[in-house]
Amino acid sequence: MKSPAVILAMLVLMPVASDIGIHPGALLLTVLLGVETWVFPYQNTSYLLAYASTEGKAFSHAQGRTLMMAKFLVSVVALLVSIPYWKMLGFIN
Repeated sequence: MKSPAVILAMLVLMPVASDIGIHPGALLLTVLLGVETWVFPYQNTSYLLAYASTEGKAFSHAQGRTLMMAKFLVSVVALLVSIPYWKMLGFIN
């Protein structure tokens, strides 16, 4: 159910972002990275599918949470690194 969250976030943030000079594409990438993060296993259907299809033998929920936290940190670093590039392209004023 990520699509409703993305649509709602974009509808709410788009007017504000355009007023402060943020390109819709940069905003969309940021929102998409935000909705991909989960804390509880039931929040991500892809994770649940992978866990159930291996009958819980490939990895534990604790390992999954650790991997998601690592992915979240990498996503934040990627966004921070992207800011100068987006400014150079004119996506952010």
